[in-house]
Amino acid sequence: DVEQLIQDRLKTMAVAVTAQPGEDDADKDEAVEENDDEERKMKRALMIKVCIGLAILAAVIVGVVVWLTSKSNAAATIVAQEPPVDPTNAPITDDAATIAPVSSVSPSTLPSSAPTDIQLYAPPSDSVCEAIARGDTVPGQEDMLSKNFTVPFKAEMLETSTASEVSSVFNVAIQAILGPALADCPEAAATSKIAGFHGNTAATAEIAGLPDNTATTAEIAGLPKYVIGNAAIDVYCAQDNSCDVRPELCYSCQMGLGYFLRDDVKGYLLQTKTSALLDRDSLVDYFGLDGVATFLEFGDIVTGKLTEAPSPVPTIVESGSPSMHPSMQPSSMPSGAPTTNGSNNPTLPITPGPTPPPTPGPTRPPTPSPTPGPTPRPTPGPTRATPGPTPPPTPVPTPQPTPSPTLLATPVPTSSPTSKWDRILSGYQPYHARAREWVTTTDTWEPDPSASNPDEQSLERYALAALYYSFLENHSTASDWMQSSTHHCDWSNTRCDTSNQVE
Repeated sequence: DVEQLIQDRLKTMAVAVTAQPGEDDADKDEAVEENDDEERKMKRALMIKVCIGLAILAAVIVGVVVWLTSKSNAAATIVAQEPPVDPTNAPITDDAATIAPVSSVSPSTLPSSAPTDIQLYAPPSDSVCEAIARGDTVPGQEDMLSKNFTVPFKAEMLETSTASEVSSVFNVAIQAILGPALADCPEAAATSKIAGFHGNTAATAEIAGLPDNTATTAEIAGLPKYVIGNAAIDVYCAQDNSCDVRPELCYSCQMGLGYFLRDDVKGYLLQTKTSALLDRDSLVDYFGLDGVATFLEFGDIVTGKLTEAPSPVPTIVESGSPSMHPSMQPSSMPSGAPTTNGSNNPTLPITPGPTPPPTPGPTRPPTPSPTPGPTPRPTPGPTRATPGPTPPPTPVPTPQPTPSPTLLATPVPTSSPTSKWDRILSGYQPYHARAREWVTTTDTWEPDPSASNPDEQSLERYALAALYYSFLENHSTASDWMQSSTHHCDWSNTRCDTSNQVE
């Protein structure tokens, strides 16, 4: 553009010189020289400006290259440095959390080689970890969020035990190890004793080989560390009878797992962490059960928890484990295993209205033939009560009633004293024939002579026998009933207080 301006100006000057008439050749030559000088000056000025611009541009480029090189070297030096190590290896305290961070002079040009490990929650203290291992609540738990899952598992025991004892053994052992591990505790304190389950006896069950254990935690991407404030374990077991060698040693169990969270996290992250902790070659060794169980295998984790109340209608497909409570209606299909806790009464269809009051004692079996019709006319007067006790009843009901009531007592006392069962059952007539025959002729069990309530225990045993022969004889929930060698409090689905009385 500058050169074009020079050319235009020279053309203008040439036209002006040519247009002046009367000038001689000397004047024309002089004008031409002046024009040439002017053109050379303008070209020289243009070249100087171009050189200055190129020099400035080169200086800028060199400066940018030098700056970028220095920044790249500084970033490489930062990446190569080792992170500082705390020689005390102490956890973060409130005093340390108040130290003001030092900001950098300029933003970093390159990303770090690993994500920054920011600790959002304080780690649990030793006392909190011990409380988790015992299954106790922890401070602030009432303000935490909760999520619940159910984990089925199968186990094979070394010795025969009741379902309640097996449930308690697993509950204590799994809580002591898995609970602290889920809460990222550095150490899991294990409790190795459980209270006995035989009335007022002082028996305890020890978990052999359950040591203080260093819990192996599982870090899951996306799950903040220490976000799980507590983990509560609740185990229910029932005999499974699926073992090939000794079926009575097999149990099918359900583990209710409740998480208490300091913040809301995705359920699949909790499932992933739990599965990682349970993915081991020997869970028996992990939970310290090598002296109690021979086999332990967990299934898939299921969202939710065991229901606290029965469903209003029976389920169509049988569940994988027994229900914890009786249903309001009889189930359409049998369950795979007997229920852990029996209902207080046998399950019956819902009656259309209120049921009549119960009879004072068990009803006797029906007569083999219909009873005869009523007498054609009323009796002349009321029957008189006998002055003494009536003789013992016959072992089985008489086929037909006697033609008239007994009017007088026997003139002399009976030849033999009244038996124990005649005395205990004197106020509970009519008798249940099969139950009375069992307790008097077959059953060899006797209450503890030092017990404060031997007659009450005997009467309850007779009542359970009557219940068995009336409703439960072919029911799987009472498969171990009617055993003379065991106390009736040890029969399945029965529960007694400390004085061995049925609750």
